Amino acid sequence: MSAVDWQTRYERFLPRFERYIAASRLVLCGFSACIDSRFSLAALADHVGRMPSAAAEDFVGRLLDRAAAGIGGEFREEWPEGPALLARLAPPLTAFGGTGSHIAWALGTLGGSGLVALADRSAFTLGHVDGSILVAEGDRAVRAAEATRRGEPRLPIHVFEYDAGMPMAGRVPPRASRTIVRFDDPGLEHDADFDRLSVALAPEAGAAVVSGFNGVALEDMARETARIGALVDAWRARGVATVHLELAGYATTAARDAMLSRLGPRVTSLGMSLSELNALADPADTIEERLIGLGESLGLRRVCVHADEWMASATLDDPALERDALMAGALLASSRAAAGVPVHPRRTAEGALFQAPPLPDAQRFGPWSVVVASAPYLRNPRTTLGLGDTFTAGCLLALGSREGAAIAAEERIVYPGTGNKIGSRLIHGTCL
Repeated sequence: MSAVDWQTRYERFLPRFERYIAASRLVLCGFSACIDSRFSLAALADHVGRMPSAAAEDFVGRLLDRAAAGIGGEFREEWPEGPALLARLAPPLTAFGGTGSHIAWALGTLGGSGLVALADRSAFTLGHVDGSILVAEGDRAVRAAEATRRGEPRLPIHVFEYDAGMPMAGRVPPRASRTIVRFDDPGLEHDADFDRLSVALAPEAGAAVVSGFNGVALEDMARETARIGALVDAWRARGVATVHLELAGYATTAARDAMLSRLGPRVTSLGMSLSELNALADPADTIEERLIGLGESLGLRRVCVHADEWMASATLDDPALERDALMAGALLASSRAAAGVPVHPRRTAEGALFQAPPLPDAQRFGPWSVVVASAPYLRNPRTTLGLGDTFTAGCLLALGSREGAAIAAEERIVYPGTGNKIGSRLIHGTCL
């Protein structure tokens, strides 16, 4: 499909997007709230060759090499003194972060609502929380500004951001992105009020999201997946149809596979970046094979992958609604990329480019449908932080809406041909 066609398709989609907003429902958002410490990688690159230690030279050099190779993602670093040393070289900015937090913020910007698991109610943390975000206070959902202050600030997550085409110590990144670095294992949020209230509010919720397991130490994974799995079971028993697991990057495949084997069969939806998909399933297989193989291996109803310029999903449910979910997510993420913060998009972002996705428009493989969408892509956004989470917010907005099927029916899915059913496949290193 041409770029002009995708621009036109988004223009036709905008009225439906507004209808999804009007029909939106509460989204339950756990379990990875944090404070992000945001560094300019370009500012750190100015110190290359005269860093205060060999460890600092090595660390920043590796970040620059990743940026030059077009790799963002996340990793775990054993360097306890690193954050303080780097902050002296290039003081960072702080912001409220975490997958659930970004999703709730994006939904709140639209007039929707997300209830966030948040144990740290210190004045420092709540001072970073957008006013639209809900937290649990006893048996009520309240705006974060109204929450009782308690607890101590947790250690931040460190984010190193950079722009496309900007030279940094001799390296030139081909794409704007960021690398997230965890200098410890922060674990998941333990918010007893959220746990109780989320179950009570589950009949009102359209969707839920769970994330943050990449910050859980391997020795704690069994306990934490059992705890969250019980909550997921309770949500689904009380009517939450879509429970989405956002994958993220793991320090070891053992930790990732342990989480997926225990929690994957209990959720209904799995989402990830293209790099995470490439690490999870055999890149020699087609994208369609990998998505459907994961869905069948884990017993999911939906598997989604998002790249810079496109996104795709395999679904057992309504493919027209799934296509709209992808477009809602892409529209919301692109508008955030342009503005630097979540905003309510009224049109596609100025200067956005549309590239043809690498998959056919829509395909059928037995009970599975695979749909794809081009994204309104900005080469040099104001931010890349939280864009994947904001994309997920748009997906859950559509999938969890009260009238999703009726709204989506306005745009018919056309299958150019019929594929063959793709069988279950093995995830690298583990059979799920």
